[in-house]
Amino acid sequence: MTYQYARNIVKATAAPKFHTHSARHYCATALLRGGVDIRRAQTYLGHRSLKSTQRYTHLSNTEVAKSMKNKLEELFREKLDDTGFEHKGIKSAKPAHILNGAGRV
Repeated sequence: MTYQYARNIVKATAAPKFHTHSARHYCATALLRGGVDIRRAQTYLGHRSLKSTQRYTHLSNTEVAKSMKNKLEELFREKLDDTGFEHKGIKSAKPAHILNGAGRV
């Protein structure tokens, strides 16, 4: 699809002040909101520099904070699973001296 072709479609639909370049900004932001890693979005958008990709993405501080909170909770859940802890009741399948760090070099 060429720029002119897309522009003609937009003009035909009478969309208010829409520029086809805005679609790239929307796409970059939608990728990040959908959970795609920024480096993968960079590759998809064809940017050489991560700074270019960052300029195309528009996330609020609230969105970033919520995403980080969710990711950290997920990582800690995985870490707890690796140590043998249960999420409720905090029971462990490993001996106490291992969990308390005894015997570490």
